[in-house]
Amino acid sequence: GNLISLGVLLHQMVTGNLVGDALELHAAAGKRVEALRPPRSLQSRIPFDLEAICLKALRGADNGGYTSGQAMADDLRRFRNALPISAKRISPFFRIWKRLTLLPN
Repeated sequence: GNLISLGVLLHQMVTGNLVGDALELHAAAGKRVEALRPPRSLQSRIPFDLEAICLKALRGADNGGYTSGQAMADDLRRFRNALPISAKRISPFFRIWKRLTLLPN
């Protein structure tokens, strides 16, 4: 829904990589969102906590993502103020698995 669209927009802003045009942004869901590479795999300078916020935003409320725009804004505010965030960092194992699953066949 709209929160996933915000996640896609955040991914674009953080990585500098465009995901698609504005119409695709609002239709982002399922495979389209799952196919997005973790931000740090595109820009290694991205802080781990910001990547965690971005990835949580892309999951959607039904899959453990943010349940409201306010919750996402609160995490971004905590990140900006160097406070602990509610989003969990992805593990090194998951990062490797995700990279391997994105390799072309």
